[in-house]
Amino acid sequence: LQAGRNPLHWAACGGHLELVKILLTRGFDKDCKDQSNWTPLMIAISAGRGNVASYLIEQEHADVNVINSTGQCCLHYCASKNRLQLVKQLLNAGAKPDVKDWGGVTPLHRAIATENLDIAKHLLDHTITENDVGNEEGCNKLFSTLVDLTDKQGQTPLHYACEEGNFQAATLLMNYGASINHKDTISSTVCNSHYACEEGNFQAATLLMNYGASINHKDT
Repeated sequence: LQAGRNPLHWAACGGHLELVKILLTRGFDKDCKDQSNWTPLMIAISAGRGNVASYLIEQEHADVNVINSTGQCCLHYCASKNRLQLVKQLLNAGAKPDVKDWGGVTPLHRAIATENLDIAKHLLDHTITENDVGNEEGCNKLFSTLVDLTDKQGQTPLHYACEEGNFQAATLLMNYGASINHKDTISSTVCNSHYACEEGNFQAATLLMNYGASINHKDT
């Protein structure tokens, strides 16, 4: 059992929406945390209890940006578990798509790593605000901010896509302006020997060069 969980946590975990409603009327805090700082909303998302998660977001206005003991937020779990509808609801409720966990991993990293490209695209599309529609420079700046965020190893989502040979994901990211020649903490670009040639991802190397990647970068 998870330490520090109360009846509301367990009702959310089980998808018991009516019980969740009753417990909330009895004074349980919608954002109560267990000892790992998981809230009922996080638990509902992770357990695939969309009815409870939607209710907590839409009706109870649960905290959509709370982070747990590993630095992960609700969007991290939606991204890795392919909960597209909940991603939409979370973003509409003010969830921040650029939150990093303790390893520096963003929801976009997660979506790319788990090949949930619809979610990756939605996270990127969400960076367009009403004020930026028609403003190409503003849109490109927003895209580059999210698409090129790095984890603690200095790796962008494009590093993840290329390391796994996920050409569809790599193409998506590059179409949104991902930096092709970005170096990680060991000065490796996405088109160097480790990500493309050493792993046998020759298609990835060709794809990257077609998008303008430099073949002259050397590891240091």
